Amino acid sequence: MGGLGPMAVKISHAMGAEVTVLSQTLNKQEDSLKFGAKEHYATSDPETFEKLAGTFDLIINMVSAKLDMDSYFLLLAL
Repeated sequence: MGGLGPMAVKISHAMGAEVTVLSQTLNKQEDSLKFGAKEHYATSDPETFEKLAGTFDLIINMVSAKLDMDSYFLLLAL
């Protein structure tokens, strides 16, 4: 929820999307919800990926850091 992330949440919410924010921690949860996200999860919690597996239609990655993209691909619905 830094950089362009808040704008992605605001625009997606304004277009009617049900937005979920994935961030390393829950530190910015209040901001995520204020910008229009319905939910906010910490990716540092391994249960997050298990709980959310196969639930997303679209993922917008606003992170410039290196990520294990395979973990995120498993979050997409087939």
